[in-house]
Amino acid sequence: MLKFLRLVLALVVGVVLIVFAVANRQVIDIHFAPLPLTLDLPLYAVALIFLILGALIGGSAAWLNQLPRRFHARKEHRKLTAIETQQAKERADEEARQVAAAKARRAQMGTPGQSTVLVPSGRA
Repeated sequence: MLKFLRLVLALVVGVVLIVFAVANRQVIDIHFAPLPLTLDLPLYAVALIFLILGALIGGSAAWLNQLPRRFHARKEHRKLTAIETQQAKERADEEARQVAAAKARRAQMGTPGQSTVLVPSGRA
């Protein structure tokens, strides 16, 4: 549904831009005050250039505004990964201790025909 809405919105914007371009084909002079530069462009081209520049400047401002949040999220992700790695190591160590304890109990019992079944502790 969201793709359909985007498609409809893109079509509407495209039609509006085409109608604007057809209705504003007259050529205007663009003067850059301190420079001896003058451009002759259609009015729709000038409007589209400023629309694109505004989108680029606005997008850049939003991206720069999000930089501190992205750095913080990256830092928190590194912390979380380190904690998860430490917990996995501790679980592996605990399982190794349980296996060693079970082997020690079996060795203390001294009955070679009897075997001990290990049951996981249920920790996640």
